[in-house]
Amino acid sequence: MVFAHTLLARRLLVRPNSVTAAFRVTASSHELVPSLVHLRRFSRSPNSNSQKPAAHAPSTDIFASVHSTIPQFDEIQIPDESSTDNLSESAPTSVLSLTPSNVLPPFEVLDHMQKTNRIQISPKDAYFVLSMIQYTWKALLEDQTKSAERGLIDRILKMCTIKDLTELGTMAFEHSAPGKPLGFKILEMCKNEGNLDAEFKYAHILSQGFEGQKRNQTGAIDILESLVAKKHPISTYVLAVRQIKFATSAAETANKTDAQTDKQMVDVPLLTKGLRNLHTSASELNFPQAQMQMGHLYLYGGLGVPKDAGKAYGFLEKAGNHGITEAMFLCGVCCEKGLGVEAADMAKAGEWWQKAANKGLAIAQHNLASLYFAASESPTSPYQKSMPLAIEYFEMAAMQGLPLSLINLAKLYKEGYTPLKGEPRSWAIAVDLKKAEGYAERVSELEGEWGELGKELLEQIKKEGMGN
Repeated sequence: MVFAHTLLARRLLVRPNSVTAAFRVTASSHELVPSLVHLRRFSRSPNSNSQKPAAHAPSTDIFASVHSTIPQFDEIQIPDESSTDNLSESAPTSVLSLTPSNVLPPFEVLDHMQKTNRIQISPKDAYFVLSMIQYTWKALLEDQTKSAERGLIDRILKMCTIKDLTELGTMAFEHSAPGKPLGFKILEMCKNEGNLDAEFKYAHILSQGFEGQKRNQTGAIDILESLVAKKHPISTYVLAVRQIKFATSAAETANKTDAQTDKQMVDVPLLTKGLRNLHTSASELNFPQAQMQMGHLYLYGGLGVPKDAGKAYGFLEKAGNHGITEAMFLCGVCCEKGLGVEAADMAKAGEWWQKAANKGLAIAQHNLASLYFAASESPTSPYQKSMPLAIEYFEMAAMQGLPLSLINLAKLYKEGYTPLKGEPRSWAIAVDLKKAEGYAERVSELEGEWGELGKELLEQIKKEGMGN
C-alpha cells in the first residue's frame, strides 16, 4: 500500500545542513533540488526577498504523523441530545434480529484471518459463538449478578481464546452499525475477564460513544490510567500523547509573537507526566510508535528534551526494525550525517531509505532518486548512477505530490538530459515542455513558497514554449 508523505516528512523537509551536495540536471547552471532535508540550494532561493524557510523545531503535536491507526481519546465525536448513558430499549430487539453474517465479516474473510493466524477460531465456530451471545442477549442486559455472563463465558472459552473473542468483539463493533451494541458487550465481557487489549478498546469506544451509548470521557480516562498502571504499552503511549497535547494546547493556539508567553502557557507538570509516560512506553514497553517519537525528540530537541543523537538513533533504530516508516527515514538521515552512529555511512543511509521507500514514504523515494542521479559526482558514493532508477523514484514521490520531486522532474524535462561520456545513450531525455509544464503546474497550486517557486518555474517553461 502506498501512503502519502506524512506531516513529519513535510516538517523535516526544511531542516538545514544536509551534507549531500546539490546536483545539476546538465552541465548548465540549472540545479535540481538537493536531496534530504535542505531547501536552500536552488538555482535561486524561493522568495529571495522574503524570509527563507526556517529550521522548524518539532511540533508539540509530535504524534501527528505516525499513529493514524491508533485510537485517540481526545478526538471526541459529540453525540446528539438523544444519546443515553445505556443501550436503548430497542437495542435488544435489533441485536436479536441480526444474523452472524450481518455482524461479522464474510466467511471467506474469517477463513483468511484464520489461515494467516490473526485468529485461531474457525469461521463456523465464530458464527456459532456470536449466535450464543445473541441467544442470551436479553439475559446479559438484565444480569445484575453477572451469573449469566459467567456461564456464557465459560462455554465460549471452551471453543476459543479470550484473544479471539476480543477480535470478534472488535469486528462486530466495526463491521456494521447494527452490530455495535453486540461488539461493545463482547469487549466488556473480555474486559471483565482481564484482557487488557479488550479493556483498551472498550475504553476507546466509551470515550467516543455511539448510537444508543452516550460517551463517557471520564470513565474512559479512568480505565486508560488503570491500564497504564498495569504497564499496557498502547495505553501508556496514548495517555502520554494526550497529556503532551493537552499540556501544550494553549501555547499551540496562542499568538506566537511572544515566545516567553508561550512558554508560560505550557502546563509543565502535565507535560512532564506525558514525557515520562512516552519514555516508559518506548524504553520499558518497547512500543514502536513511542520509540519513533522519543527518537525524533532526542534527534531535534523540543518540549524540554535536550538533543542526544546517540539516544535518538537507538530509539529510531528499534522503531525502524519494528516497521515504522518514518523511523526508517530518520535512521537514514542519521547515517547520512553521522548522528548517533560511529561514522557517516551513505550505504547504510540508502538501505534505510530503500526500506522506507518500499513502504511508500515519498521523501525516502526522493532521496533514493537523488542518490541514483548524483552518484557519479561523489567518488565515495556507494551507488552507481542510474537515470532510469532516479526518474522512477522521482516519479513515485511526485505521484504523492512531493514538491521536491515535482520540481526536479519539471527541470529535467525543461532542460533535457544528455548522457555523459560512458553513460548509456538510452539515458537521454529529450526536452518535453508539456511534461515540464504539468509538473510545475502542480507545484504552482501549492500555498506558500513552494507555490511561488512553482509559478515562477511554470512561467519560465511557458516562455520557452512561446519562443519555440
